[in-house]
Amino acid sequence: MSRAENEAYWGSTDTAPSTLDNFFDEDCELTWTGSQAEFRKSREARTSTDGSNSSASIVDNITVHSVNDWNYVEVGSGRSGMSRSSSSQAVAGVGKAIGDKLDSWKPPSVSIKWNSSQGQGSVSCVPCAAKDTEIIQLKKRLENSYSRYNLTLPPDDTVKRILLGQPYSLESYRSLEDKLALLDTALATMDASAIMATVLHLKNTVKKTIFITEMQARPLACNLYINYLRKRHKYSEAIDFSGSLGKPEDAAILSYELALTSKTPEAKIKTMEKSLDPYFTHPSLAFEAKMVKDHIKLLERQMAIDDMDSKNNVNPMLLKYPRAANVVEKSLLTTLFYCCMYHWEAAENHVGSPMALRKTHDITDRQLMWTVLRGRARVNHWPLPLN
Repeated sequence: MSRAENEAYWGSTDTAPSTLDNFFDEDCELTWTGSQAEFRKSREARTSTDGSNSSASIVDNITVHSVNDWNYVEVGSGRSGMSRSSSSQAVAGVGKAIGDKLDSWKPPSVSIKWNSSQGQGSVSCVPCAAKDTEIIQLKKRLENSYSRYNLTLPPDDTVKRILLGQPYSLESYRSLEDKLALLDTALATMDASAIMATVLHLKNTVKKTIFITEMQARPLACNLYINYLRKRHKYSEAIDFSGSLGKPEDAAILSYELALTSKTPEAKIKTMEKSLDPYFTHPSLAFEAKMVKDHIKLLERQMAIDDMDSKNNVNPMLLKYPRAANVVEKSLLTTLFYCCMYHWEAAENHVGSPMALRKTHDITDRQLMWTVLRGRARVNHWPLPLN
């Protein structure tokens, strides 16, 4: 039998590599489908070629834990002259050889099973040692994690971990006294990151009324928390928090900032009008309320001027000096400069009149003079005295 035929034959039996894992179970059975003559013939041919009788037989391809693990199944012989006793002796010889071959070869999966379950084997199990090391490391990590989440460290140690960028946990601080002690320790360091970590932990774990009451006694923490909300564009939450602290000025300024974040001038006007009644009614905010009203008037005037000039085809200044951009959402002096360029001779009741703009927004004489000179010079208008 050639080598290819031999491999094809053994690949179709129960000793194929795909069944090796089940082949080594305790209740597996060995089924011999060949004959004693064929087994001897294959063994002798291999011996004469390689000079060794241990590399081509079944003993070199399969192993088991011990001879006692086998349940022999006797199969009929292919030759009529072979007796039943000789066939049994041949199979028993094969089983003994398989048992003797146990320590010289084992598949990797069987080796791991052998060394871990039996506690013996001639070759050390390297994967098992690696697994044991990994288990020890995971056990240490689990113990450290349990310590962080279930053992309460002193506030000084926890704040020190925050400052050094080391792993820390605030979940173990469950009582209000522990949380406040942690917050006060962070405030003593004057570190914004540590303070914000403790403030957010306090906010997420206590009632809103308790949070506001405790924050009122800590102005530095309040300022950092409001700034934290502003940077994240949580203006509504910042406005409510400032109002709860009894700070109408901060709430009014935040509402004005919220209005300025609108994308369109119409939305800005609408938001500023809404913020006037609830936030700018305090007597101490009279000046700020007037500024907000002036801003609304300026936006309305700018929108009217832009709408009128975009459709005007008869103004000589607009034809000779085309507009580079519209005047909407520009500053007050920029709007005055624009009106001096394109609407210098307009009547006072005209929406683009420089004099009307001056009276409405209380522009000073120095501001008016400087802006008028720049605007008229831009269109090459140089009024000179006659004498």
